[in-house]
Amino acid sequence: MNIKEEEVDYTLKSGKNVVVVSDIGAMIKEFKMDGEDIFFPYFVGKDKKARGGCPICSPWFGSIPELGKERHGYIRTMRATDIVERGPNAMEFVFNCPGTSQYPWTLFQKVRVEIMHHGLRIGLEIKRLDDRLSSRAFVNPGFHPYFLGRAEDTVVISNSGNFSGFSDNAKVCEIGGRGLVIERSDKKIAMLLEGDFSKLSKAVLWTNNPEKYFCVEPILKDPNEGIEIGIGESIKLVAILSPF
Repeated sequence: MNIKEEEVDYTLKSGKNVVVVSDIGAMIKEFKMDGEDIFFPYFVGKDKKARGGCPICSPWFGSIPELGKERHGYIRTMRATDIVERGPNAMEFVFNCPGTSQYPWTLFQKVRVEIMHHGLRIGLEIKRLDDRLSSRAFVNPGFHPYFLGRAEDTVVISNSGNFSGFSDNAKVCEIGGRGLVIERSDKKIAMLLEGDFSKLSKAVLWTNNPEKYFCVEPILKDPNEGIEIGIGESIKLVAILSPF
């Protein structure tokens, strides 16, 4: 992700819990509980690529060249067209997205970020607007959190088993339910998945820096699948992260 526009960052607080979110892509750049980092803080590496925090991957996850050149969708590099809620602990960012030659469908996308006493809530809503196209729009969104930790830390996925040994060869696992647990050496973090997440949803496990962070990325469907939505149809994804 290469950010070309000047960003505006917003800091939301609930007691000692803090989240920092950008108006570019509603990117979560920092998440702390009781002063301790849960996400590896956002940074831009020598390769000019941004890492850390939690990007919102929409309207698709991964690389789908026939839909556009942007890996992990296009709102990651878009400035929000509107902010419809702004409070001390929650914000909503709206992205009005007209179609392009590669992705012709018009979408309304809204991201809500809320910091609470027990954790962080991230919500994404996608609605297909009346673009007068008969074809159905491909969508397969997800979240891309970078957790502070090491590759030997474990992810426990209900009904699917335990996973560790993160690497740059991503693993794709069935969630099989509505939640999972990230087990760091010093802390456990529950990830509750709501909305249109289902037993068919997936978690992608990946890292390119195993001594510093690893990613547990919930997505709507398998990276090569997704769903198609018609005019007026919508989907909603919610992830609630609660350290314990």
